[in-house]
Amino acid sequence: MLTFDLETAPQLRYVDPTDMGVEWDEKWQLELKENADGLQTTVNAEIAAGNGIVKATGTQPGLHPTTMHIVAASFGGTTKERGDTVDVKTLRDYGTSDNYDDLIDERAEVGLLQTCLDRIAWATRDKPPLVTFNGKSADCWWLLVRAQILQLEAKQPPRSKINWRDVFYPYAHSTHLDLRLYFGNTDRRARGKLGWWADAFGVHSEEQGSEVWTMVRESKWDLLKSYGTQEGHTLIQLYNRVKEWL
Repeated sequence: MLTFDLETAPQLRYVDPTDMGVEWDEKWQLELKENADGLQTTVNAEIAAGNGIVKATGTQPGLHPTTMHIVAASFGGTTKERGDTVDVKTLRDYGTSDNYDDLIDERAEVGLLQTCLDRIAWATRDKPPLVTFNGKSADCWWLLVRAQILQLEAKQPPRSKINWRDVFYPYAHSTHLDLRLYFGNTDRRARGKLGWWADAFGVHSEEQGSEVWTMVRESKWDLLKSYGTQEGHTLIQLYNRVKEWL
């Protein structure tokens, strides 16, 4: 199998326009929640708390492909020689600086996306199942749309072409096993986060998704890799618990 998991963060121009010298169109402005005194806090404070919502998308900037960067990807698998292994790639691996501000011109993201596309193409071509949690609704969709926005798909050689229809098809698991859909009996409204299902199976999971933005802003790439590594191991263990039932 190839497990696949993405981490995302807001593009800075959709977080604090004063930092970027960008004049926002009104539709991209953030809606800010009110504090206990009925006063709006600053954009930076709201983003740090995870409360900023982009008006145009209705979601946090880091959760929509038009307003986010893909900042890390983890790939996991099992080999006879090494057992369970997870490889995590971050923006830092494709840039020349540790500073997040230096990695947001999209060149680093292009390298990260190309690695994701190549590995998914291998998995879907040679048929070890691609294993995700919510990948059909989130991770793979984010990857596809970010690749389209950055015009990567058209540049892929034929050997790297991906059958996206198979990747997103919700009612079969042979090419892409989305564990969230599988546990939810292919219901796209399936409930339960990864940590909830991991708990039920007695598998360790980390709940640090809300901290990814802080990790990348503070250039804590090793911490981000550690989190991605744990997420990869969680997916491997969950897959191992159900694979005989597929």
